[in-house]
Amino acid sequence: MDNARLLNLYFSLVIFQFISIYFELNLLHIVTNVLTAPLVLLIYLRITKFNFKWYLIIILVCLYFTDLFHLLTEPDIDNMFCVFLNAIAYSTLTASIFKTMEFKKLRELDYIFYISFLVVFLLFLYVVWVVNDLLIDQNVKYYPLFFLYSVLVFVMSVLLTIKYIIKPNRVNTNLQVIIVCFVVSDVFYVFYVFYSEIHVLKYMVFLPQLLVYYFLLSYELNRNKIFEIK
Repeated sequence: MDNARLLNLYFSLVIFQFISIYFELNLLHIVTNVLTAPLVLLIYLRITKFNFKWYLIIILVCLYFTDLFHLLTEPDIDNMFCVFLNAIAYSTLTASIFKTMEFKKLRELDYIFYISFLVVFLLFLYVVWVVNDLLIDQNVKYYPLFFLYSVLVFVMSVLLTIKYIIKPNRVNTNLQVIIVCFVVSDVFYVFYVFYSEIHVLKYMVFLPQLLVYYFLLSYELNRNKIFEIK
């Protein structure tokens, strides 16, 4: 099976995930989650001929075990296992991006770019405030750790936004989609824990988790011009 067909199979799994949540097909829900990340990893290894980047492997593995844990356990805001794994994934991505930042180019940008950044900055700041306010209201046991986690997400979001503003191309657009998937999944997971009777929240937790694998793959392959993914 060639790489294009494997990518089509990946998107088929995402569609089946949507169907499984809508019709509450638990077995299909489990299967699609279990297969998605390994399939993306297989595609990555095949395309790069095992000349892979460790940082991407670490991110994929951490996100995969987070997904599995969410899949096999009841939502629990006091469980720090997933927070720890996500923190490793986010820190790894942030460190990788920071190494390639070209901050000197910020001086060349006009005021429109700074206004765009300010809007995004305030938006992410508002999201962090809303989530932390909810956690405080619910007397979450490990709130200080969640606060540090939210700071990490905020810093990562701001850094990736700066990178996109400096160079708004297809590669960096992938990064923007990645951070949106991370934020949406994390924020709605918090909402889902406290308001699980709202079924639509489950879509907002699991579907971004599956889509982020594709955009991570697209970012890495397009960045290194190994294999073009549109």
